[in-house]
Order: sequence, then C-alpha cells, then structure tokens
Amino acid sequence: EEARRGLGRMAGAGSGDAASVLVVGADADGVAPSLLLTCDRGSKRQYLFGCAEGFSRLALEHRVRPTGKLRACFLTSFHPNACGGLGGTFLRLSGDGHGDLLVAGPSGVGAHIRALRRFVRFRHPQVTALRLVPPAAAVDAAANPDDDHVAQSYEDDSIRVFPLFKRFEHADECQLCEMEAEAKRKRKREKDGAEKEEEEEEEEEEDAPKKTPPPRNPTPENYFLGYAVCVKGASDDELGAAFLVLDCGDAAAAKEAGEHPTVGCCLLGKHRCAAVFHATAADVQIHPTYDVCTWRSPSDALSRKWADACARERGDGRVCPHPNPRQHPPLHVNCVVSNEVGFRAGARTLARLECVHGRAFPTPLAHRFPYKPPATPPKMPPFPHPRRVDGSLCARVRLRVDENLEWGFGIRQSCGIAEADQTTERPEELDIEAVQSETRRLMRDASIAEVEGERFDGCSPAFAHFPELLFLGTGSAEPSRYRGSSAILIKRAGHLTGEGNVLLDAGEGCAGAMKRYLGHDEALRAIRDLKVLWVSHQHPDHMLGVRGVLALRRPQTPGSGLNPGEVLTIVGPRSLKEWLEESPNPPGLARPWRFVHSASVYAEGF
Repeated sequence: EEARRGLGRMAGAGSGDAASVLVVGADADGVAPSLLLTCDRGSKRQYLFGCAEGFSRLALEHRVRPTGKLRACFLTSFHPNACGGLGGTFLRLSGDGHGDLLVAGPSGVGAHIRALRRFVRFRHPQVTALRLVPPAAAVDAAANPDDDHVAQSYEDDSIRVFPLFKRFEHADECQLCEMEAEAKRKRKREKDGAEKEEEEEEEEEEDAPKKTPPPRNPTPENYFLGYAVCVKGASDDELGAAFLVLDCGDAAAAKEAGEHPTVGCCLLGKHRCAAVFHATAADVQIHPTYDVCTWRSPSDALSRKWADACARERGDGRVCPHPNPRQHPPLHVNCVVSNEVGFRAGARTLARLECVHGRAFPTPLAHRFPYKPPATPPKMPPFPHPRRVDGSLCARVRLRVDENLEWGFGIRQSCGIAEADQTTERPEELDIEAVQSETRRLMRDASIAEVEGERFDGCSPAFAHFPELLFLGTGSAEPSRYRGSSAILIKRAGHLTGEGNVLLDAGEGCAGAMKRYLGHDEALRAIRDLKVLWVSHQHPDHMLGVRGVLALRRPQTPGSGLNPGEVLTIVGPRSLKEWLEESPNPPGLARPWRFVHSASVYAEGF
C-alpha cells in the first residue's frame, strides 16, 4: 500500500562509487571545459560531454585522453566551445585504433559530421549520428537525412541521458519523473497483465484532456541547455546517481534553465542530483538570471522551498520519499576556472626562450599568475547555500551511491553523493620563476650569454614600420604535447591604423593561442581587426580553427568595437567554403564573410 501511495522506504546502504567525472579545460588557453564520464561498474564505459576546441591536445598532454571504452559524445550546440575539437578527436581515436563512436546532439549533428568528413580523413572510428528531439516532438527521421538515428533520449546498460531543450519544452513534468512513471507502468503491466492495463490506459486517454504539442522549430537555434544524466545502478531497476550538465549560451537560455522542470526537480525535488556541472561561459554565469541554477543568491521563495524540503517528514516520524537536501546537498562544480593554464609543457618552453630573448618571447601574464587549487577543501557553507568547488584541470568528481529508496513495483532509486578531488590527478603546478631560474643557471654554466636587446629589438624605431609575425602553432593535425596546429598572425604596423591583420592558416586552437599569448582583450582586438584569413590547403591542421575565429568576431556587447556589417575575406580551397556553409551554426555565430577561391587569386587578381 505504501508503494502504491508513492511513499518509499530506505532499502539499506549503497554499494560505493557509481561513476566519476573528469573535468578537462583550461581557460587561459582558450579551451572550454569538456567532461569525461567513466562508469565504475560493469563494462566501465566512458562518455564525453562536450568536445571543445583544443580538447585532444589537452587530454594528450595530461594523459587523460579517452580509452577504447569511449562509447558516445554528447554536444549541446555547434559552437566551437562545444564541438570544435571533434575533428582532432576523430584523428586521435583513429590513431588509437578506436572502433566506433556515437555523436549525439541537436538537429544538424549529422550535417556537422558530414561536413567535417570533407577534409578530416579517417577510416576509424565508425561515427554514428544521433539527433535528439524534444519529448513533445514527432520523431521524423526524414527531417534530416544526415542523421543515422533519431530519439528523445539516449540509453544503454550504463547510463541514460536526457537533453534539456531550449524553447521546445513547456511541459510541467520532470523527464526523470516521466521515466520513473513509465517504468512503474511497465512493471504494473507485468504484474497485473497486459490486457487489463491496456484497457485502463485507453480509458485514461479518453478522459484526459487533449494537449497540443508545442510547434517544432527545425532551425539550428534548437540547441540544448544541457543534459540530465542518470547513471544506472547494479540493475536496470535501480536508478543510480544523477547529475546535471548546464551549458547556457546567453542570459535568455540561463533564464529558461532556471525554469526548466527537470532542473528544478534535480535541484530541489524528488530526483535531487548529486552534482551540477556548470560549463556555461563565465560572462553568462555572472548574469542574475543564472543565479537560480548556481544558487549563488537564492531568492526568498527558493530558500523557503528548500527549507520545506529539508523539513519534509511524515507525521509518524518516518522519512518521506524525497531525499533530505541538508543531508545530501548537490555539489556545484564551476568548470570555467579563470587563469587555469593547461598547456604547461609549452609554457615552460616559452619561459626558457624568454631567458634567451625577452622581447621576442615574452611570457604571458596568465603564466605568471596561474590558478592554483586551495590547499584545504572548502567548508560546508551555511544554510541554504550548497557546496561549491572549482572544476579545475583534471579535477575528478566521484559519484557515490549512499542509500536506496524503493518506489514500488521493483523500482529503486539510489541517493547519490558527489565528492570532488582537485589534487590527485592534477599535473605539476606551473612555476615560471623556478623554470627561468634553472634555465639561467644552465646558461651560465654553459657560458651562454643572453642575446643583447638591440640585436633583434622589435620595439626600436627602426622596426616601427614593419608588421609583426606571431607563430601561433607549427604542429600537425594530430594533437601534440608541445606544438599547436598551424597558424601565423600578421599584425599590422602601429602607424598603419587603416590596415588590418592577416591570419595565415587557422589550425585547431589558434584562437585560444591568441588568447594565451596576447591576453583576452588584445586577442579579441586582433581577431576583430582581421581583414583576410588565408588557408593554404585543405588539411585539418590548417582549417579546423576557422569557426573558432569566426565565433570570436561576433559582437558580445553593443560597444564591442565590431561593425556587424564588416565583412571578413576568407581565401582558401573549395572544401573550406563547403564546410562553413554545410556545418550548422549556433545563434549569433554567423558573421558576414566572403569567400575567394585560392585558384582565382592568381587567375583574376586579388
């Protein structure tokens, strides 16, 4: 009778770690966060949430790249911060002999993969596209023939993943609650017989008011707010630890995330999650509309709701089926950590070169003052604020199952607890002063003098009328620990204010390299002053970073300094034009640009 009334009861202690999430991202290098989920039970499969530009190189350097157990990659949008690293990841997996990979995302995921194949050559892995659609939308496989499969969620024997849609979803029901209700109906049919249940369902459908599904919008603007992920327990009947991945593109999306029924249920409701991973950009996280998701400044109404949830108890003293938020508060993980340096091998090499010639190889400011995790873990904050932790480079969040709740008809839910570890897998901290001190000692021992400044003084008046060349990368398409992909920035001379910059080639991560060497503000100015982007040929190490450059040219604010009608000239092979036109763009990414085929430059003049 309790089960039928949905009152649940404790079923004993849990069985330890269910899964762990590794954060891979470096803000100082322009690499947005990606999350690598590893299930600790069964086949120990891996799942990647987000594949940012520069992910493969960062994972290779710190020895955390996905293993052969990688099953699927989930995208929230087609912004380079969410999917710009797919090309390099495909090549890396191909080199490792990976068999197959499923890529799931919004409408257009199949077209994005097909466009990549125009110049990213790989035979393995076998990539399958899964287009995720809203629950209220009709599953129409013919809507986009590039998609191999269409579904409302993803499920295998280890996890179940629900996309959180923007603009589509107006239902009042949490997706996890709907999943649980469907599981109960299935169990009830098995217990009472299919015929009787079918008759009851037909009667309920006749009595229920007809609901008109929201209109479908097939444009690329249907990107996600994030994902709700449920790690399965020891059996399919046991719903294990759950967590949220939030990646809101703007303040409007942040507002919708705060009002989303699944987000609300995972934060305060019956399916309270173990952790919330905030992959949202820093400029959106500080917006007041995002406070509901982070609980940075909970409103009075939310505080009262949490207090009621904490005090919720049955009259006879027994625990109610809803977990107590004060006993198991969600862990909020901020995955965008300011001044986090990821490419540390290159940073140490640059620091040594500065000892040889300081003006030719200046050390970026972020390398002087990199982020360092706190020596002691943060204390439990006062009520009603939840726990918070920085999702720094290689921070691992373990999802532990604490205890089970029985919901009737054989359905059990596990109460998850998240524990963060920022130090065990974190690489050696970057100490520029120590590296340069050791380098100067070695130079003295070898009788190598520092190059005199006047010999190659780029700041002297004699060189004031010459442009400046900045080698952003000289590596190949496959990720390298020490070198980025090919890109050379030609900055205009200081007195030529009417001229613009030129970018020769744009390999993966070149926009992040500008941010690393020039600083955030100066890098934006250099990109927005671009007049020509010239791609020499159609290899991935010369083209994969073009969309990342275009993304930074869009004006962030009314006073950003970029004229919305300003056109960037792109010179390159025909495959570059086809890729830019066929690959879907997230809202606000597309900027005016004109394409000039490289062969026509010599035939018709430029």
